[in-house]
Amino acid sequence: MRRAIHGNATPRPDTASSLNKLGLVYLHLAELDKALEKHEQSLIMRQEIHGDGTQHLDIADSLNNLGLVHRRAKNCAWPKFATSTHHGWTEYLDPGT
Repeated sequence: MRRAIHGNATPRPDTASSLNKLGLVYLHLAELDKALEKHEQSLIMRQEIHGDGTQHLDIADSLNNLGLVHRRAKNCAWPKFATSTHHGWTEYLDPGT
């Protein structure tokens, strides 16, 4: 609904927060593809709002939640774990790759 009101092109903190919360719901339901998608969207939007490379609590929250998806994926041998490099966030989660 927030996107319908404000549009897809407008990065807004409340929309990023909603995407982040949806990602957590999908993670809880073990729908890892959807969880990853929502957390990536949240991270991208938060980076647009606060600046890419900026140290901000919202960006850290999104990165943490992406890490939770990866941890769940690693525990259940989810194939996307090793291949996802969308927007370079894997460098934050696993500097060894």
